[in-house]
Amino acid sequence: MRWQKKLLCFAENNTVGKCPYCSSQNTAFGYRKITAEGYGYGAIFCKDCRKGYFLDRADLRQIKNMGENIPEDISFTD
Repeated sequence: MRWQKKLLCFAENNTVGKCPYCSSQNTAFGYRKITAEGYGYGAIFCKDCRKGYFLDRADLRQIKNMGENIPEDISFTD
C-alpha cells in the first residue's frame, strides 16, 4: 500500500508529505461531513498527479482543521 506511510505521517503530524506516486510535495488533505451528527469521510491526495487515498467512515466531531475541498477528479488508489 503506497499511501500507508503517508497515513502514519498524517496521523502524527497533520501533514501528508511527499506523494508516493510522483514525489511531489504538493499534497493535501480534506474532510467532508455528511451527517448532522458529525460523521463523514476524508482523503489525502496529490494536487499534481491527482492520486489519493480515501478515508471512509470518519468521525469528524473532534476535527478542527477540515483541510481543503476534496477535488472531484482524484483517482483513489491503494
